[in-house]
Amino acid sequence: MFKTPVCLPGVNGPPGSPPPLLLFLQALLMTTSPGQWLPAALSLQLVLCALQHGNTQLVTHSINNNRLTFSEDLGDVLTEHAKKNPGVANVCLALATDVYTACRLHRKTALSMCSRGLINSAADFMNHCEDLTAEDCLWVLNLSPSLVLLELLTAPQQGRAAILSLGVSCSSLLDDPQRQQLALQLLDSCVSRGQGELTPL
Repeated sequence: MFKTPVCLPGVNGPPGSPPPLLLFLQALLMTTSPGQWLPAALSLQLVLCALQHGNTQLVTHSINNNRLTFSEDLGDVLTEHAKKNPGVANVCLALATDVYTACRLHRKTALSMCSRGLINSAADFMNHCEDLTAEDCLWVLNLSPSLVLLELLTAPQQGRAAILSLGVSCSSLLDDPQRQQLALQLLDSCVSRGQGELTPL
């Protein structure tokens, strides 16, 4: 999806040293005045290059200290890197969550939380985020199917109606052959808790 930055042809550092492009981006980062951020394009290039060369610490420092301009592309780069590199997946997904949250990309924030196994936190976030729609929640469920998440999203919250109805959820999931089992598991769960659970349908 994203092209990996390539160091300038013919420009190489000593063996074992960081690539010139990464050194250049680090220098820009260090000379940026407090309260200013590296522009979006350069922020993306720094993260891509740092991740390519295994410098997750630089990415973490840059994001946690608000030295980069956040964007959806930046969050997506971190998410894709997490999928391909299990050893740093949790760190990259946590950083991606921060980026998506800052950019108000709510459904990607929730999906990133689910990818880290934070199902209850993701459900709580979705249930209390006024900008998220039922369609957004179904999008998250389709990409991160989970019976626990589905149960939490179809349960009433402190006197409020559930963000997802049982009927809409099951109908949507049953339409997708890869998600039908999840819908059946939800119905089995409802039946096991008593017929009263099905009355909203």
